[in-house]
Amino acid sequence: MIPWKIPFIWAVDSNNWITNYIDNMNKSFDKNVLWVNYDWNWMVISFYHQYNCLFSDSVKRLHFKEYDDTKFWYLFSKTVLLQQKPKYNYWYKFNEYRMKRQKIMLPVTENEEIDYKFMENYMKYLMLRKYQKYLDY
Repeated sequence: MIPWKIPFIWAVDSNNWITNYIDNMNKSFDKNVLWVNYDWNWMVISFYHQYNCLFSDSVKRLHFKEYDDTKFWYLFSKTVLLQQKPKYNYWYKFNEYRMKRQKIMLPVTENEEIDYKFMENYMKYLMLRKYQKYLDY
């Protein structure tokens, strides 16, 4: 690792999972992504990174296929993914094979398409509600 300014994401439980700042470049360079850890004790833990990062091989990056990604879809999906955490452990790892097979429940429209608008509006609502609690305090 060559020290510099690009955040390197790895399985550590602090500093928003940024282990180091480096100048290396590889195919894991990405932004606006929800990454999911499948290694160690933090399986299924996920974080959203809107800035450019490099990722270790102990995390997988998720993007929505159909549309441009938004922060709010990722925040919603993160919560849904965390509901699967009790299913996995050291002996039954959340590996790449199981990730591809894992079904998660997302809201759908009447046409049975993913309801991106609902996810976005719901997360905005939760954020506004939290901000209001801070202001009331």
